[in-house]
Order: sequence, then C-alpha cells, then structure tokens
Amino acid sequence: MAKFECTIPAVYDFDDTLKYFHDHLSKCGVTASYEGGSDYRCGDFRVAVRVYERYTVLGDNRLSLTVTLASAGEEIFASAIAAAGGGGMVKIWDWGEKEFLQCFQAAAEMFEGMKPRTGTR
Repeated sequence: MAKFECTIPAVYDFDDTLKYFHDHLSKCGVTASYEGGSDYRCGDFRVAVRVYERYTVLGDNRLSLTVTLASAGEEIFASAIAAAGGGGMVKIWDWGEKEFLQCFQAAAEMFEGMKPRTGTR
C-alpha cells in the first residue's frame, strides 16, 4: 500500500477539483480505468470517493487507486491510497503502487497552495 494526502485551498471549486483528478487519473496509462464512486453531501460538508484501476506488467496484476476528496468549505482534503493484488502470501513489489500514486501526486502538485500532509508515504 502507498498513500499520499494533502490539502488544497478552497479557492478551488470542489466539483472542478474532482473532475480535474478524474481526467488526470483516467490518462495514467493505457489500461487505467474508472471503476466507480460515491458522493455524499450534508450542508457544507461534501465527500467524494473514486476508485481507479490499471494493469501493471511488472507485477502482472491490477492496481487500484482509491481517491477521497472531503470539504467543509475551508479547504479540500485529498487522499489517495494505492493497493495491488497478487498471488502468494507476501507482496514483493510495490513499484506499481507507487507509480500509480505518483500520477495522483503530480496532479495534486498543480494546485497552487497545496500542502502535503506529514506521515504520507
């Protein structure tokens, strides 16, 4: 598992930010695909969860990237967690996970004022 989290200033529209990440992640490799999502709103609070997959040749398996955006109006919290399936009891390679996650991180870094959260990998 690999994880990256950050906050994005609320000067950016929630829906536009969600669409930006969706468009960017859908282009992260020929096999990248959107698998599904969920949205919730209660007053000013919003949360959106999206799941993407792609195939990795090195691990000969599929990777998933779960993206969560949450906001109560002051900033947008963004979290991305990559995970891979595979055979056997021990995961040997996490290269594909990190590469898929870097695609999200590169997209996040395009937001002026973006702040990575400490403790992310």
